[in-house]
Amino acid sequence: MRKPLDLPAGPHNSPRVSPNGQSLAWWTEDANESNVWVYGLSGIAPARRLTFGGRNYRPIWTKDSQRIAFTSDREGDQALFWQAADGSGSAERLFKSEQGMRLQSESWLPDGRALIFSAVGVGIWMVAPGSPEKPKPLLAAGGNPNLSPDGRWLAYYSTESGRSEVYVQPFPITGGKYQVSTRGGDNALWSPDGKQLFYLSNPANEQRQILAVDIQTEPSFVVGKTTPLPIQVMQSGARDYDITPDGRYFVALFPPSQANSNKSPSEQIYVTLNWFEDLKQHVPVK
Repeated sequence: MRKPLDLPAGPHNSPRVSPNGQSLAWWTEDANESNVWVYGLSGIAPARRLTFGGRNYRPIWTKDSQRIAFTSDREGDQALFWQAADGSGSAERLFKSEQGMRLQSESWLPDGRALIFSAVGVGIWMVAPGSPEKPKPLLAAGGNPNLSPDGRWLAYYSTESGRSEVYVQPFPITGGKYQVSTRGGDNALWSPDGKQLFYLSNPANEQRQILAVDIQTEPSFVVGKTTPLPIQVMQSGARDYDITPDGRYFVALFPPSQANSNKSPSEQIYVTLNWFEDLKQHVPVK
């Protein structure tokens, strides 16, 4: 079952659920501006605009759910910033990009001390907020990195085979890697328990299906069964879906064929309720 969230008019992009499961962040964009918004999933209060000034996008919560990191050009160049999620205080710069670099904040280390981000066309990097050390390159190519809950495995996509596929490498990076998708894929996301990896199929299509792959990490890394989920989402670049910390709900942008609302899917974000029950109706689950 799909339930639309009561949010301001879109289009919406890249919904992200806070680690405590209480709030949602996303960004909207039109010809004039781009801004990050915050919404309490209890539905008690209306959505609140977080950013003012410049174009702001690609939000990601800190591990303690207190701050949101995002990309912004508010100071004239593109950089990573973060700001208190409750709107108090002003945004602080985390990292200034080199000329022409397009930054996307992606995933925090489990202890929250460092942020993994991708620079489109440049690769995957890591930066420690407040540290005098410069950002550290992790991979020279690839994008949309997502770190496993235990911090030991980094999922990402790469076009090294000639098309976009999902790979996993040990973290810290050792050079060894495992290919997860076989027919194209990107925008990977670990399940909260680290036993599954989700990704989007058909990178060339606007409407994308979520696939779930069983992952074993002990005593060695093994890629298991791949199961298509009965969920298709809209996709605009960065990962346009997320999962709640308890693993019960997906939050995503849905195409018209799956939206149960009169509004355009670009105007609303939907929560997929009981997705695991839907899965069992399509595919037997042991």
